[in-house]
Amino acid sequence: MRLVEAIWSLADVLSPKSVAVMIHDALLPLDIHVHKALTRGIIECVYYLVIGVGLGMRSFYAYATRDGMKYRGKSSEELGYPEIAGFATGISVLGGALSFLLVFRLSWSFSTWYEARGLIGQSMARLRALAVMMVSNYGRTRRHREFLDTCKAVFKLHASSVARELCFDNQEITANAAHHAVLADQHLGRLGLGRARMFRTSKHRVLACHSWLQQCVNDALDKGLLTHNEHLVAHDHITHLLEGYYALMKIKTTTAPPAIHLLVFVLKTSYCLLLYPQFLAYAFMMKLDETQRLAHALWRTSYFPAFFATLATLGILYFVALHLIALELDDPFGDDISDFPLLRWSENLWLELDDIFAFYDDDDDDGGGGGGGAGGLPKPELLPQTIHPSVVPLAGGSSDVFIPILARPDAARPSWTP
Repeated sequence: MRLVEAIWSLADVLSPKSVAVMIHDALLPLDIHVHKALTRGIIECVYYLVIGVGLGMRSFYAYATRDGMKYRGKSSEELGYPEIAGFATGISVLGGALSFLLVFRLSWSFSTWYEARGLIGQSMARLRALAVMMVSNYGRTRRHREFLDTCKAVFKLHASSVARELCFDNQEITANAAHHAVLADQHLGRLGLGRARMFRTSKHRVLACHSWLQQCVNDALDKGLLTHNEHLVAHDHITHLLEGYYALMKIKTTTAPPAIHLLVFVLKTSYCLLLYPQFLAYAFMMKLDETQRLAHALWRTSYFPAFFATLATLGILYFVALHLIALELDDPFGDDISDFPLLRWSENLWLELDDIFAFYDDDDDDGGGGGGGAGGLPKPELLPQTIHPSVVPLAGGSSDVFIPILARPDAARPSWTP
């Protein structure tokens, strides 16, 4: 048992993923940024190609330089390399099973990647909708300006917190994340010292931002920036934001079942390193006549070994690349070249939020509560009320009190004349 654990630990240390992490950590003090996913993919491809194609080329040389197989007193010249139908059938079945398993694995990963992409888009769209609702009834008083500046800071911190918690662990902060954190800290001043201190030390920044979003929506209702219907819609947006965040965290922390990982690893390793290259080398020798075998024509003709190496390389690369793509789609969050650029997307969202709030900001306003509407546009004037033909003033009452008169089905409707 201890021997198996030692072998498994050694295999884990020498795996392409571990080697890629070691290379990344070794080059990090030298200020050389290496994408771990790309490094891992290159190392794993080289690993499988060197071993698989190398062993296959060794077998190809052995088959091509010998006259044939010996079996129970019969010479190699008499037997040659006979076609073994069961060998070809078994390799074909295993290759088909591995292809089906890898396609299923890739479909699983792509579905989670597609779901994560949709959730991110929906969350950013809801933040934009909340910002537009906040400023749509902006009265342009000084108090409202300060309140909307606070709301804008909360929106930006929410987008920043989601991006940082999805992309980076607490121990893994790259240069891009550090720059993004500096930009986010610039908005903490509007939240007060207590909230800023709590935000910097909290491990659940997104939850803190959600509670502040809820407070902003409630305060907007009290200040008249939201109607009751808009208030209900805003609460629905905030609820979906929280649900979307935890759905994204589920995608980040949940992968395919371990049994599928183990089955894919065993089949891919045995097929790419042993079965496929060895059978391909033997298949080149089948059905050669005696003259070709005795003259060692395949090895002495240069393009046959090159053709064998090309076919073995393409076959191994297909299976290895398919598995690597599935592994990368499993977790689309981080700073690798194949991950979502969440930091850049959140910074673009900041610029859009600045534009949304700038549309309703009038620098020429003197701070009074009256005047125009959003962005210096005049408020719409109400059209004069027109009395409907079926509505008449109440006799003896005020001039602005009306009662409807229901027309009989057989009564003639009044006609309008210009």
